[in-house]
Amino acid sequence: MEEEILIDPDVKAVFDEHLLGWDRVSTGSLHGGVGYSVDGAAFAVLLEGVIAARLPDQLRAKAFGLAGVSPFQPPAGDDGYEEWVQMVILLPDGVPDVVPWIQAAYEYASGNTPGGT
Repeated sequence: MEEEILIDPDVKAVFDEHLLGWDRVSTGSLHGGVGYSVDGAAFAVLLEGVIAARLPDQLRAKAFGLAGVSPFQPPAGDDGYEEWVQMVILLPDGVPDVVPWIQAAYEYASGNTPGGT
């Protein structure tokens, strides 16, 4: 049984506003947080204070150069998330800053080549 993760409802509402309008996006529980998937392929997960996203190598390397970005560490310590980064997100007004990265993760999960971020 996954541990319940505390998620700021205002941060979640802003992510939902952005992401749930994209084609074929659904949500569900992932690592005790809110997972966002496209056609069943997870591309982001919102946890307490962070959003994690699966990015291709080049964008992941670029993201690691930003403040507040680190390799994703799932709460249960699961393996298999080498392509994922986590970005600190504490307030709703910070969501627009990370949406381009989440858009790239969505495109990657959709099988498309993400544009530059």
